Amino acid sequence: LLHQIKLRKASLNFRFYGGVGWDISDRATANMPFFRQFMVGGTVSMRAWSIRQLGLGNSLASDTAFFTDRFGDIQLEWNMEHRHKIGRYFGYNLHGAVFMDVGNVWNHLPASDGLGKFNVKYLYRDLALAAGYGLRYDLSFLVIRFDFAYKVKDPVREGAGWMKSFEWRSTNRLGLNRRSN
Repeated sequence: LLHQIKLRKASLNFRFYGGVGWDISDRATANMPFFRQFMVGGTVSMRAWSIRQLGLGNSLASDTAFFTDRFGDIQLEWNMEHRHKIGRYFGYNLHGAVFMDVGNVWNHLPASDGLGKFNVKYLYRDLALAAGYGLRYDLSFLVIRFDFAYKVKDPVREGAGWMKSFEWRSTNRLGLNRRSN
């Protein structure tokens, strides 16, 4: 779902994405195959995380033994941008964007560490929040984008995930101070 509100010299742009997938096989304990599951992160999703590095609520577990890729059966994501024109350089427009991304992915079954199952009761705890600023150089046939994003609320951090100091990685380790579903 996309929505744009045009302002006098700028615009507010909103995007909401939600999805649920179910494995309809006879196995009651099966999640969807990983190539059909949802993923977040990267340049068009939760921009503070690398692609497939956020997920399964506040679980640090991944579905594979060799990779840390995280996929889920349920996805909720909301992005908001305030886009504004900065100027015109070499005949092309330069725009800026202040943005915020909120979301995560979950399974309908717990991950290997007992976490990662979608539960409305823990939705606030499991949602990730990123904020940042980006530049867009519009060449009319191509838009070159540079985004900087920071994890304001990372579900795997201690203390409900909120940033308390400027740190570059999570200090929480698998199994410490965790709730179980």
